[in-house]
Amino acid sequence: MNDSQLKRNLISVGKECFVTYFEQFSNSQLSNQDISIQIQEDRGYTWKSCQSRTSHARSIVREGRARDALEDIRDSERLDQRIRDKAAVLAASLPTGSTL
Repeated sequence: MNDSQLKRNLISVGKECFVTYFEQFSNSQLSNQDISIQIQEDRGYTWKSCQSRTSHARSIVREGRARDALEDIRDSERLDQRIRDKAAVLAASLPTGSTL
């Protein structure tokens, strides 16, 4: 996944959503459906939107770009500081090029 694809996928997920549900997206024990249900219950997004967000987020993780995505979020001045701080903590816990 190149940088352009990463950016496009991250926009599709939503930066706040990526951070908020990062542990779930990274957990191979959870199905896409399990995660989509949780997002829909928490956020009230449509089912199709939840499936799309989950698919795009998991592709970021699968392609080893999770740390890059989290660092981008950490550096985003438009996001709430709480989300940026959580992204920084998550990024620091991952090795470079991490494929969880």
